Amino acid sequence: MVLLALVLLCAALAVARQRKMRLAKKGQPAQVEVGFTIALGIVVTGFAAYLTNAEETRDRAYLFKQLANSHTANLDDIFNNVGNRDLESLARFCEGSNRVTAEEFEQFVDYLTIDPVVETWAWVPQVPREDLSALQSSLNEDGADVVYGLTENDESTQPDYFYPLVQVQGKGDHTLDRGFDLGSDASFRQKIHEALDTGSPTASVPFSLKDGYISQPGIIIFRPIYSHGRFKRCLVMGVLQLEDALMFSLDERLLHAELIHIDANQQTRQVAATWEGERTGHNNLVAYRPIHAFGQNFMVLAYPNTVFKERYPINSGLSVFVFGLLLTLAGGLVVSQLMRVLSWKTWFSSEPRLSYKPISVLIS
Repeated sequence: MVLLALVLLCAALAVARQRKMRLAKKGQPAQVEVGFTIALGIVVTGFAAYLTNAEETRDRAYLFKQLANSHTANLDDIFNNVGNRDLESLARFCEGSNRVTAEEFEQFVDYLTIDPVVETWAWVPQVPREDLSALQSSLNEDGADVVYGLTENDESTQPDYFYPLVQVQGKGDHTLDRGFDLGSDASFRQKIHEALDTGSPTASVPFSLKDGYISQPGIIIFRPIYSHGRFKRCLVMGVLQLEDALMFSLDERLLHAELIHIDANQQTRQVAATWEGERTGHNNLVAYRPIHAFGQNFMVLAYPNTVFKERYPINSGLSVFVFGLLLTLAGGLVVSQLMRVLSWKTWFSSEPRLSYKPISVLIS
């Protein structure tokens, strides 16, 4: 602003001297020079406001991206922690025992259920068709049953292996109950076979989890186990609730986010979001983070929320413009008063100066 004042003053004096006051009326201020000074001030003010606004916009965008990257990284950590830490510890526990009783399984998983984003932990054996009756009898003793529909389908159409939930522990009402055969779902069966064949954890495509009247998308993460007691191949699994994971990964007061699932055909589908209904009012700020978790591809999109906009508004450009206009008007008034007070004939006269001659010449 100091620079603007100096520019206005110098410009007014330079123009006044150049035009030599020929456009100013005698005894009146030079309106042309004052108008030019104000016009120049408005141009300089507008340019300064534009630069200030652009700089503040860049700074807020940079701050938003840093904040969004930090929060969306939390979701990536949740996937890794559930699969590579919690589920891995459950798998090591089962691998170290020839037979895990329901009490032992419940006691170990009781600590894992503290994690609010996992609905269910389970142990799933691969049961050959000829051994299913014996397993079903043991489950019936505990009030459970292998839910596959043996009485509805002809025996010739039954698969060679079943994958019932034998040990199940979780919070609240489970979407998948004890005795349910995961192999009855084609997508689950495909991921189970992939995990058992490769020896690496895999995850199902997102599906709907039911918790009373509330539903939200989730995925099942499978981790294979080999030679566990009488079962040569089995799995441990965790049901990850995607919407809860997204909510716990960020601060809703500052950010909105949505989780997009990308299938094998590059088709996208929104599977979780932190808002209800249509998304509105996010301007042009958006941050992206790809997540590859156990064979499934996701994309997290983060947007600024209302509190973020209130904390980091863009108004410096307007403030600079208003202050610059006031300074321009003040500069114009100062220049006008200077032209009234100063003796322009003395300082900026366009008439030639009088030449002084010796007195002897004047007398003669």
